[in-house]
Amino acid sequence: MADIFDIPEKDPTEITLNHYRDTEDNQETGLSFYQISDNQVQLSMGHTQLNSQGLTAKIESNKQFLMIGTSPYEDLSATLMFDHWKADNALRIDTTEIKLIIATESSQFSISPQSRSIELYLKEAIQKDNINLSSQGLFLQYQYFAESNVSFSLSHQNHKYSKDLAAAATNPFLLFILQPATLSLASGLEKKSSALNISKLLSNGSISFMHKVSTSAFDNTKLKSYSIDWQRLVNPDIALNFSIGQSSSDESNTTSEFYNISITYYFY
Repeated sequence: MADIFDIPEKDPTEITLNHYRDTEDNQETGLSFYQISDNQVQLSMGHTQLNSQGLTAKIESNKQFLMIGTSPYEDLSATLMFDHWKADNALRIDTTEIKLIIATESSQFSISPQSRSIELYLKEAIQKDNINLSSQGLFLQYQYFAESNVSFSLSHQNHKYSKDLAAAATNPFLLFILQPATLSLASGLEKKSSALNISKLLSNGSISFMHKVSTSAFDNTKLKSYSIDWQRLVNPDIALNFSIGQSSSDESNTTSEFYNISITYYFY
């Protein structure tokens, strides 16, 4: 957020425009809003348009989120986030997440329990209700702030599903009745993930490196990704962020490169 820069005492309102693209022709374009009110209450919301490469055709979907929270400058802070992801006739996921953060002078620990309601769509010719399930997740993160404005972060996340998603990848009946777009999007649902992040705070921005390993709940495929993120404050009103990276899967022997660019405007 804006407070990593040497900004004035009053926190600005942030408007961020973001664009992501990879070599698999997946794209995301989003607009988000963030504000800390005079009584130190956080409020954030955003909308993202996604275009994914499916098994047989392009898939369009939309995500919206709303976050409210207590002051981020206290030793103990909390946020509540609601997230809605919908792809027409393919998939719908509603997420509720609570995040608790405990901070000290040199470290920060956060714990985030999460609950999701998931709907998987069947082919229109199938005269049955869609498949509904739920998941419970827990995200843990520890961040240590070392000397010379360097920080190290370790995180881990687990998800448990009320139904066996792996069956959708192997059961011939489920493969027949589920929409192809549903199978494509469901393959991205994680069972677990772990990440390492190393960041360096600069005089007018930051640079960081992240390595993440995730396991799909759909087919147990492991995905590894590496990324470098660079953020720069152009002037007191504008910040630029640029990320590049690569993801790979040992099981399918495939790799994909990606980039993400965003611009943030600060209003005081």
